Amino acid sequence: MNPDFALSLHFNCSGDFNADDLVKLARNIGARAVSFNQQTAAITTACTKYTIHKLASQPDAQPLTTAAIHTMLHRRLQGLTTCFTVPVISDGHLPADTQQMLAEINRWMHLFGHAFNEGMPTTLTANTGFMLENRHFSYQKYLFIPQPWPHQIQINGLTQAPDRIELIANRTPLTFSFTAGILTLTVPAALTLPWQVIRIQGHRPEDDWEETTF
Repeated sequence: MNPDFALSLHFNCSGDFNADDLVKLARNIGARAVSFNQQTAAITTACTKYTIHKLASQPDAQPLTTAAIHTMLHRRLQGLTTCFTVPVISDGHLPADTQQMLAEINRWMHLFGHAFNEGMPTTLTANTGFMLENRHFSYQKYLFIPQPWPHQIQINGLTQAPDRIELIANRTPLTFSFTAGILTLTVPAALTLPWQVIRIQGHRPEDDWEETTF
């Protein structure tokens, strides 16, 4: 499976269900692949319609709990993907607590899914949160931090100062310093989300290209 498919869902259906609705739900929350405990032509049709990868099974599926975001990040830190089991009750609907957790994942993935999907383990370390780097553009690093976080965060492992550091959610630039190989950045306290993601933008190779004139 594509390593950028960091989140998938396994639908455990106990009765009749609408495959189109469930696959669309997976697509909408940012999942890249699905599996079902039943196999029907309607599932295949829906996966094609919504450009979702269809898996035969997902033996490593995790229960969907209130710690879902934490589970996703812990597994990504190890270079793993995450699959959550989604119960579908007999009338084809989802339990209320499941709907609530999927809505939370949806809000988080809407803001940070790009960094999460393309993130891979990195040698950088921070004094809080989780560090990943972009598997396609290694000059981009990501720091995932949960509430509460310290006012100042230190990151070790960079060999040169980054060009820019910003909160992904609103592209707010952050103040930082780089001394003796230690990156120190200041994070605002008045942030409402339980998780934030910070993009650390290093020097890009294309920044060295000479201007082309015609």
